[in-house]
Amino acid sequence: MSGPQNREGELNLVIQGVRAHIECHGDGRPLLLLHGLGGPQMWQKMIQPLSLNFQVIILHLPGFGKSECPKTNLSTVEYGIVVGRVLDELHISKATIVGTSYGAQIAATFSAENPGRVERLILIACTGLSGRRMFERNKISGRLLSIVLKYTLLRSRTLLGLAGRG
Repeated sequence: MSGPQNREGELNLVIQGVRAHIECHGDGRPLLLLHGLGGPQMWQKMIQPLSLNFQVIILHLPGFGKSECPKTNLSTVEYGIVVGRVLDELHISKATIVGTSYGAQIAATFSAENPGRVERLILIACTGLSGRRMFERNKISGRLLSIVLKYTLLRSRTLLGLAGRG
């Protein structure tokens, strides 16, 4: 693992034409946190304890948090490309990656495509590891669910806050 350029604070990177927001906290070995559909605020209680031993990097995936929305939906492979570009921009050759829910699916996809860049892989409640996607058989149902999530749940701070409590 080559040493990352430790940064504290927030930065924005333009990746594939979309501004992606990144938070960096602490020093040490890089620990990249990938959120699920609930958004990046789910990691807030973890930052302080983890940053005592790691350089904690929270990527606001495109379409979530303080990142811009892409013009089209991104696949897990495309989100994996974003993860790789973030590591490149931060000069991190290898990191421990933690993903939860859909973020775990992205982490698993990135790891499969880039095994040499992953120190450790931690998947929490990972989605999408079954043979077929839930709505793959019926594209109309999948598109309808995507629209409902995009314009209701993912736009409501109240609903996201309730979903993020645990």
